[in-house]
Amino acid sequence: MKDAQKPDHISLNMLVSRLKEGRFVIPDFQREFEWKPWDIRDLMRSIFLDYYIGSLLLWKGKEENFDALSCEDVYGFSGDGKREHIVLDGQQRLTAMNYAFTAPDIPPALAKQPLLLFHPS
Repeated sequence: MKDAQKPDHISLNMLVSRLKEGRFVIPDFQREFEWKPWDIRDLMRSIFLDYYIGSLLLWKGKEENFDALSCEDVYGFSGDGKREHIVLDGQQRLTAMNYAFTAPDIPPALAKQPLLLFHPS
């Protein structure tokens, strides 16, 4: 299998940078972002305690793929994205990270106002 891809390992900092750049898009067959604020909090806790949070399954797409699958930006992203990867698995986690690290000005599912997540010192 000479064309088989090996998994990439990237830092949290790089992942957040790519989220901010709008490199991840969601195909129309994915469910909507459904996590509640405490789900986002629990993911952040797991990240900062260095727990395994699963892997992401991403497809490096092309313009025709983005169009054919009616891809949209990660919920909460605003701006002109540099679409690069179609998220096949991990959309809830990526969107939660987008909320936690970029603080978009729109509320997540089931919240009436935008969230501000922080850890009291």
